[in-house]
Formats: sequence, C-alpha cells, structure tokens
Amino acid sequence: MTAPPSPLRCGNTGFLCLMDNRFLVEILGLERNQIWTTFPGVCYPLAGMGGRFEFHNDTGFIAYNVQVLRYADRPESGIILERSESADQRTHRTSWRVPTDINVVFRTPNSPERYSAVMEDLSAEGALLRAHPVLPVRTPLEMTFALDREHGPQIVEGRVCYAHEETGLQAPAALRYGVRFTNMTPPTRRLLTLFLYHHVRKLYPRDVAAMYPRTRRKLTE
Repeated sequence: MTAPPSPLRCGNTGFLCLMDNRFLVEILGLERNQIWTTFPGVCYPLAGMGGRFEFHNDTGFIAYNVQVLRYADRPESGIILERSESADQRTHRTSWRVPTDINVVFRTPNSPERYSAVMEDLSAEGALLRAHPVLPVRTPLEMTFALDREHGPQIVEGRVCYAHEETGLQAPAALRYGVRFTNMTPPTRRLLTLFLYHHVRKLYPRDVAAMYPRTRRKLTE
C-alpha cells in the first residue's frame, strides 16, 4: 500500500491549535523539524507554547505536536514552530455508530484489577468509553458488557486509540477513550451487528431508506 503524501509542503494549509483556539495557517517554509507558518491571530503566542498542527482530508487527519520557537523576523511575518518527529494519524469511521449508555467492566492484560466505565457510543469497529483510570494510547483492554438481557455479558478485546480529558467540575476528572475492537467471538459479532442494525434503523431512517429503494416511498409519504 502506497503511503499518503506528506502534508508538510510549502503552500499547504492546516489548523494550528494554540491557546485554546484553532487558526487556519499556511506553510511558508520548512527546514528539518522547523515549520514557518502564517499566523492570523491578534495575540501572538509566546516562545515555548505547545500545540498541535492538524491536516485534514476526506479519510482522516494527520497531526503533529508542535512548540513555538520564535517570531519570523516580526509578528506579521508569521511564526516558527518545531514539530515532533512522528505524527498522529487517524482515519474517520467507516461504519455507523449509535449513542449508548452501557456499563462496561474492563481490565488490562496481566492485571487482576477491574475498572468500570460507561460506553457512550458504539460501532462495529469500536466504542467511546468514559472512565477515570489513566490509560496510555495503545493500551490493550478486555471489556465485558451486555448488549441485551437475553444474551448476557459479552467479552470483547480492544485497544485504546486516543484519549481526551473531560473539562468540568467533576473531580477526579473523567477521561474519554476511543477504543478500537481487536477481537471478539463470532456469536458476539453477530449480536453486535443485530444490535447496531436495530438502532441505526431508528436513528437514521432516511439514510437507511436511501440504501434500500423499496422502503423509500413509505418513509417519504
């Protein structure tokens, strides 16, 4: 498979996330791990401030952690950033997802300790969990949860693909984890498919109708 071209090219635009804001900037120059960009903000960032430089496309996005080094001669000429060696690459979901409020018990490999979480949404590929334990990205998990009363608890293996801390007054702060499923039994896969099918039909009736022309007339009357 051919690797996608690097977005780090003069003339390319991306979103620079700094100072709790998102700025659309253009790359003016590149030298090793340094990037010279425009900066449209009124208040310029100070040297040492950290952020992210994101490039989005139809299939996902690539993001670099960056740190402000200095102004480029003067503020109106832009800023110089130093970027991380590696990039965070993610692809957009390719399957339906539905909101849920399912209780989950999970553990990490080789650990007897079990933690509780709430599954906030679910798809055929993974789930969004809200939990308090701090889990590094790429942590493997063994999750236990029930999709209905009839079939009882299901065991699914997954891996943390991203983490985001909630803002608010809750203490300790909860974290949201994007978990990609890595393994489940065929019966669990069939149960998950059936669960998603019923919920997607209720949540997105017109989108489903567009996929099946026979039902389109009934939904548009």
